[in-house]
Amino acid sequence: MRFVMRSLTGLVLFALAAGLIANGVWRLSLARQEAAEAPAPRGPSAERVFAVEVAIPRRQDVAPTLTAYGEIVSARRLELRPALAGRLSELSPAFVDGGAVRAGELLFRLDPADAESALRRAEIALAETETDRLASIRTAELAEMDLEASEERVRLQQQALDRQRGLAERLVGSTAAVETAELNLAVARQTRIDAQQALSAARTASEMNATALRRARLELDDARRALADTEVRAPFDGLLSAPAAVLGRQVAANEKLGDLIDPTRLEAAVRVSNAEYARLLDDAGGLRELSAEVRLELGELDAAAPARLVRAAAATGEARTGRTLFLRLDAAAGDLFREGDFVAAQIREPVLEGVAVIPAAASDEDGRVLVVDADDRLRERQVRILRRTGETLTVAEAPFGERMVTIRKPQLGAGARARIVATGEEALRAAEAAGQPVPGGVSNLAAPSGEEMLLLSPERAEALRDRVRASDLAPAERDRLLDRLQTQRAPRGLVERLEGEQAPATSGG
Repeated sequence: MRFVMRSLTGLVLFALAAGLIANGVWRLSLARQEAAEAPAPRGPSAERVFAVEVAIPRRQDVAPTLTAYGEIVSARRLELRPALAGRLSELSPAFVDGGAVRAGELLFRLDPADAESALRRAEIALAETETDRLASIRTAELAEMDLEASEERVRLQQQALDRQRGLAERLVGSTAAVETAELNLAVARQTRIDAQQALSAARTASEMNATALRRARLELDDARRALADTEVRAPFDGLLSAPAAVLGRQVAANEKLGDLIDPTRLEAAVRVSNAEYARLLDDAGGLRELSAEVRLELGELDAAAPARLVRAAAATGEARTGRTLFLRLDAAAGDLFREGDFVAAQIREPVLEGVAVIPAAASDEDGRVLVVDADDRLRERQVRILRRTGETLTVAEAPFGERMVTIRKPQLGAGARARIVATGEEALRAAEAAGQPVPGGVSNLAAPSGEEMLLLSPERAEALRDRVRASDLAPAERDRLLDRLQTQRAPRGLVERLEGEQAPATSGG
């Protein structure tokens, strides 16, 4: 039994050893096979060439537009408020929201009964005051006459005293007669003083009556004005807004019953940033009077009205930054525009001279663009961004006459080799005129103007179109070339580039 167990153990160990040896042989054979199939080591890698689209910046004068948003307001607006409390006894049929009224038209009237009674009382009070005034004038005249008589009596008594004194000095008159004359003079003088006091009192009463007369006339004017204030008429042609008047309603003084808006004095109040506001100033720091256009979307109707920049708001408002500008619309704009409409305004800025308009994708945020030099390598140029309008930039100091990359991709950088895959005819003409080599191949197939035209057979034209379809051109450039090859005439340069060096020297099929 012991012999059998030992034999089985030895057999198991032998089997394990054989399996391990077989696995090692299999792995070794597999490694040799992979090593034999591995490719040979590569040499130095080729330089990478980037496909780019280019354009030649063109010097031009640009009149940029500033787009701003805001709402329509009226520069002439009146709140309709009664000056007196009372009951609404009459109401205009046009006193509804949106009702059109003419200047001088009656809007509403308060019950005038109380105002008419007050007017009659003021007229009666004025008549009484005028009577008192006339009486005081006559009293003053009588007092003046009494004073004149007193003056005359004093003069006569003075003469009598002087005569008695003369007689006494000549020993003809008596002392008693002189004393009597002196006493009479004193009485006359006292009478004159009384007359002066009466005249002063009469004149004071007359002046007081004159003051009372002016007061009565003022009260009469107030009564007349109060009666007139029972009627409220339109001071100008306009449209009614937010009416709150009902016939027979009792209203309080100065209660708001609606608004009157002048549709011929509409303005667009738009908001701009500080930088945008600075572009609208002249050399002296004043706001330019620029033309503009205000647009309003009314469903499928896109309404537009000419306008002009008239002023800026006096304060920055709650935003505490930027400026609010007011654009005066034409008088006819009131037919479509209404106060409160949300509008877009395009303000025409002063013309920028000697600038270029380039795609926004051609520049980074710092204003750096890439150009392709004569060796087909990318070089960096710095431009000065003046305006950003949608997908375009208006720049100064642009690389005029150079082939500028229109889409600056992240992998592009200065010094990299480029291959132009799309460009315009203008770009190629400018490059050739400057003596710069135009890369060959299907990617640059525009022909300069004035180049000799070849007459192509239908088979040859179809073969050229097949070559264009099989090229790696951008879709837009491929479609442009296919359109040019739809006829039987094509530029010689275009045909030679497509056919390589196999193009015949003469025209024909």
